[in-house]
Amino acid sequence: MEARSWGSMQELRDGELMKRPSIKALSNRCMGLWRQIVAYNKTTCEWCHMPSMVFQAHHVVTKGSSCALRFEPENGVYLCKGCHFKVHNFGYLDFSEWFLKNHAERWERLKLRKYNHFKMNKGNLELTEMKLKQELDELCQQ
Repeated sequence: MEARSWGSMQELRDGELMKRPSIKALSNRCMGLWRQIVAYNKTTCEWCHMPSMVFQAHHVVTKGSSCALRFEPENGVYLCKGCHFKVHNFGYLDFSEWFLKNHAERWERLKLRKYNHFKMNKGNLELTEMKLKQELDELCQQ
């Protein structure tokens, strides 16, 4: 049996035909890596500066408004569960004002990349996963 191209649903690995991961599985793996990078070496909420037992990574530019920034580590902030809840339910404008005031240069970089074309397909997600793994490895080696 010969190996099929990466364009198909299967590949030959260790002599066995293996099914490629779905777009959803790849997206979930990328999101997990993104969360690890956003959380790396952080111990307090970036908004309220309080320590907490439960933290969550939050997208500055929402996932729905920019596929290009969905897995961009710079598009993430580390929030305690309480602040993350407040942002999504009561205070997105407060959060936006805080972010613009405290991270103006970062916001400008995000705005420039917000409309970059990124198609959610397996090839792009596989490349994104490799890039995120490499970035996390580099962080861990510092």
